[in-house]
Amino acid sequence: MMRAEALGVAVAGAGAWGISHVRVLAGLQGCKLVAIADPDPRARETAARFQPQRSYDQFERLLDDRDVDAIVIATPARTHAPL
Repeated sequence: MMRAEALGVAVAGAGAWGISHVRVLAGLQGCKLVAIADPDPRARETAARFQPQRSYDQFERLLDDRDVDAIVIATPARTHAPL
């Protein structure tokens, strides 16, 4: 079944791994980069080059964003379980 609209994706973590995911998602057909979240303002600033619709300083904000259909966890491995 074809999806009528783009899948709204967010990325938790905009460091080295996260920015690579952001770069791919921003150019992926059928995908809409809704948001990124990272507590580091410099990481958010770097990710802003890929024009996410929103940028958050807290990962939990992604869960409250009604446009987010999926979240890519791109934070250090030790933080995956808590997130």
